[in-house]
Order: sequence, then C-alpha cells, then structure tokens
Amino acid sequence: MDENEFCNSIYGEIQGRGVCGGYVAFSHRALEKNLGFIPQDAKILEVGGNLGEHSKFVTHEYESYLITDKRFVDAKPKNNLIRFEVANVENLPFPDSSFDRVLSTCLLHHLDDPERGLREMRRVVKAGGLISLTLPCDPGVLYRLGKTIGPYRAMRKRFKNLSPKYSHYVQHRNHFSGLETKIDHVFQNDQVKSRNYPFVAPFWNINLFRIYQIRKT
Repeated sequence: MDENEFCNSIYGEIQGRGVCGGYVAFSHRALEKNLGFIPQDAKILEVGGNLGEHSKFVTHEYESYLITDKRFVDAKPKNNLIRFEVANVENLPFPDSSFDRVLSTCLLHHLDDPERGLREMRRVVKAGGLISLTLPCDPGVLYRLGKTIGPYRAMRKRFKNLSPKYSHYVQHRNHFSGLETKIDHVFQNDQVKSRNYPFVAPFWNINLFRIYQIRKT
C-alpha cells in the first residue's frame, strides 16, 4: 500500500477513533498553546495538512489559511478563509517571507529530506513570524506503547492482511533524535521554545510528542 492509499483510506479512519483519536486531538490542542503574538490579519500556511484536520483547533484570528499537501485532497474547508492547494514542503512554490505563521503536525517523520522541508518553512515565514511544529516521540517507549494499544490493534481488526508495524515505519522513515538535531541546526539563530507532552521532563523516550514554537529572527 503506497502513501497516497494509506492517507486516503487508513489514516482518517484510524486517527479519529478511540485511544488514537484522543491522542490526535490532544496533540492538535497542544500546538495552539503559548503562541505569542499573531497579527489579526495573519496569513497562515499549513504544510502536510491532509484533510485540514488541524484547522478546527486554530482559535486565533487570521486573514487567510492555506492548507497544502503533496497530493490532491477532496476536503471541505470549515470557513471561507481556508483553501487547499497541492504543494510539496520540500519545494514550496511561494516567495520568501509570505506568511505570518507556518505550521505542521506529524509531518517531518514522513519526508525524504526533512532538513530541506524545515528550510523551506523558514524561508516562507516572515521575520518575526512563527513556525509551529508537532514532532511525535517516535520510536520512544511511550509512543510505541500507545501505537500498540491504539491504532495497531484497530488496523489488525480492519485490515487482516496488513502489518501495522511495517506500514507505520514505512511512513515514519525518520527518527526523533535525527529530526531534533536538524531542527536545532536549521533554527539555530532563531528563538526556539519547545515542550514535551504529556510530561515536562526533557526525556523524549518517555513522552508522546514535542511541540516547537519557533520565532524567526
């Protein structure tokens, strides 16, 4: 099963239910905390936004909200300020400094070249603008435990001939520690704030995900 088929069929069905659904909603809400200043006429770019699941959690005002994914999605926006467009985060078709906020949820693990994707996010956000990232703590102990009791079990029931673990790690091709190092490198001259969830402790292995709020200098 290729990535498009995975996103179109399994992802939406599994991610919105049970233990996994609770985790996903929790991570979406966490990404919208402690944002700092966002202008009322903000232009927002979400990369790897799939069907726009995160948009309903955004409560601050904005002038426009562009949701991009590398594949076409047939989704209905929640309001007339939101629109969808096909774009690859590793080669964004937007001028420098085009957006006040760029955000992504659980995207970096999937990319062929996550460092290039991070540099593109930084390029298109304005000076003083915000980059918000959700980084799952995969393959940490707590994250793997959550996968075992949540989506893996659901996938086995729904798709008899599919290996949940294999499917997951084909999609999640990048390791947390490597992504953390690349984030630190790309944004070394910016104001970077991060917090692990659900525990404040700095050890990613015992957490589910990390939220980054990065202010471009």
